[in-house]
Amino acid sequence: MERAESGLFDAGIVDTFGNVLEQTDNAFLVNPSRTVVEDVLADLTVDSEISVRLFVAEAALKTVVSEFVVASTLADLARTDVLSVRLLESVPRYSLLVTDTEVVSFVDYNGDMAGLATEADTFVAETYDEYERRWAAAERYMPQAPPISRIRETLEANLSEAVMADFDRALARVEDIGDRSPVGEVEVALLVAAKHDALLYDISQWGEKIGLASKATFSRTKNSLEQTDLVETEKVPIEIGRPRLRLSLGAEAPVDAAIETIVRTAADRLA
Repeated sequence: MERAESGLFDAGIVDTFGNVLEQTDNAFLVNPSRTVVEDVLADLTVDSEISVRLFVAEAALKTVVSEFVVASTLADLARTDVLSVRLLESVPRYSLLVTDTEVVSFVDYNGDMAGLATEADTFVAETYDEYERRWAAAERYMPQAPPISRIRETLEANLSEAVMADFDRALARVEDIGDRSPVGEVEVALLVAAKHDALLYDISQWGEKIGLASKATFSRTKNSLEQTDLVETEKVPIEIGRPRLRLSLGAEAPVDAAIETIVRTAADRLA
């Protein structure tokens, strides 16, 4: 990435951060917009070589992590040195990238991102010292969602690789539908389980164990999907104990369709 003579960056936020960290390992991303946070999370992995200290207002963060994929990705990164998050009480007017050598102010206009940078010694030093002090005193944020890597690993181990792959595709479809989708992570888990004729016990036990939702929530959500004819259940005898329920797709779900189509149908039925 090249910086223009005016100090204007025209690259993406993560590219900018990565280039800055080639010169320093002490940097803050302060008050990022929802767009910036989502871009950062989309481009970082647990194996990324850069380290991001995300300093964000609690209200803004709650909006971002209301989306399950974003929250579980954030949880994954927060377990490593790639990303740490603390809550910002006094919010600056703009999004800032602050290091011990420069300060970049980001402008987000209609989805396009640009940054104006300064290396003025006194200003940079005072700004960096201020955020270093505030970071040390700030509350650490730990996401409540289970990490996405743990979801994938345990879903494959407890059910199957095919179930895990469909779960990923279904979550991506929910993201495409947008914020108003009535299909959440529990509905996705149940629809995927139904597509693969899995037991309600198996998917709900898995979900409760990893912290996705309680067995009671799975049961209530299953009832809702049954009432809208998206899933069906049948009793399956077991050697010891009460029969268990096997999930299958209902009359309103396109049985032979891809999981993305099933999720779209569910969103329409549940709306």
